[in-house]
Amino acid sequence: MKSVKPTAITEWFRKSEIPVPGHFNQSQIFRCAKRLNPYTLKATMRMLCGYHENLRAVWDGNQLVVRDMNCLNLVLVEQHDLRRSQNVEADMLPILQKLQSSIDLAKGPLVHVGHFMLPEYDAVFMAIHHLVVDGVSWRIIAEDLNAIYPQLLTGSSKIKLPKIRCTFADYAEAVHQYAVSDSLAEELPYWTGVAAGIRELVAGEQQRSDEHGVIRISVDKEVTQKVLTECVGKYGVEINDLLLTALSRAWKKVSGQDKIALSMEGHGRESFGDNPLELERIIGWFTTIFPALVDGSIDDIAEHVKQTAATMHAIPNKGFGYGTLRHIAKKEEELACSPQMTFNYLGSFEEGGSSGQFFSFENSLPKGSDVDIKNLREEIPMAINCLVVKGCLVGNMSFDTGFISSEKAQALIDEFTAQLADL
Repeated sequence: MKSVKPTAITEWFRKSEIPVPGHFNQSQIFRCAKRLNPYTLKATMRMLCGYHENLRAVWDGNQLVVRDMNCLNLVLVEQHDLRRSQNVEADMLPILQKLQSSIDLAKGPLVHVGHFMLPEYDAVFMAIHHLVVDGVSWRIIAEDLNAIYPQLLTGSSKIKLPKIRCTFADYAEAVHQYAVSDSLAEELPYWTGVAAGIRELVAGEQQRSDEHGVIRISVDKEVTQKVLTECVGKYGVEINDLLLTALSRAWKKVSGQDKIALSMEGHGRESFGDNPLELERIIGWFTTIFPALVDGSIDDIAEHVKQTAATMHAIPNKGFGYGTLRHIAKKEEELACSPQMTFNYLGSFEEGGSSGQFFSFENSLPKGSDVDIKNLREEIPMAINCLVVKGCLVGNMSFDTGFISSEKAQALIDEFTAQLADL
């Protein structure tokens, strides 16, 4: 057993005190190129959790604790035969929901797997508690599943995998050293200014309710590809700059406010401190959360894109330091603020894969609820999560109906889509 020091994001989770902490997951479904051998799949999952120590962790209420490799309940793997199902989605959903909702943080495992034998192919569902996984981690998981399973299937005596040069525990230790460094202390005035600006903007406006709504975001392929290629080249900026420009312009039109206060997320694998770690192959929750104020009042769209890009590029080290200052260096009083919206662009997750890949991402099947509905009442009343799938920008906006009505939320998404087309 090995204790892992708290990081900014695990401290955020602890302080959030969500009602159902065990049901706060990320999940994926993988489509299999051929029917699976169930015993080889179980061996693959155990090897995956043995290789990535963070997948063996449990949560003691304050920090992660990594269990030994010989732990009996290293991973839960269930098999479900739905080859004769007349309604695959309806038959899968209750099973998926049970896998999602039954994670025990203290006892583990935090990795639940469902092997579904479907009429036309096999699929593997994985629900992993967010404490030990993030968006970047799923790419690593897919790579390793595709490396481990075929080797085990052919009876290889020695499984070949890339060498892991550090662990999430090493990263956590480095974060604590960085929290007391002079270089991080230099960022404090910047973050103090942003937090003060957000407190001023949102003062007195945060009406809340117990009801939530969700609106789907779908941008057609033509517009998406123009934004991803033509607009990025035309303006010389990143995709996130363009999305934030469109969002801030939409918010200005719908709400009348010149600025929008955002809670942003980054992948969190930036270099920091004196001894940068090699984190490219590490599975864990590295996500950084940081605030940003984006101006939506600039009429000229080209100038607006330029200004938004400048605002984003001025953020120190892509926002990594904010959480470390607030939660590890204990600067809560100076840095506390409540943005209006969480905005998270997850990048591109394409179905399928290269020739010969056994496991590929599958987005056409249900996954159940990653997060218990009781956990949806967050400090921040609106949230947009989006990504590119099959060349189209898709996602959803969740919102507190006490803060913004369903009609106004729909108008915001409609205007956001229109602004992207105008770019």
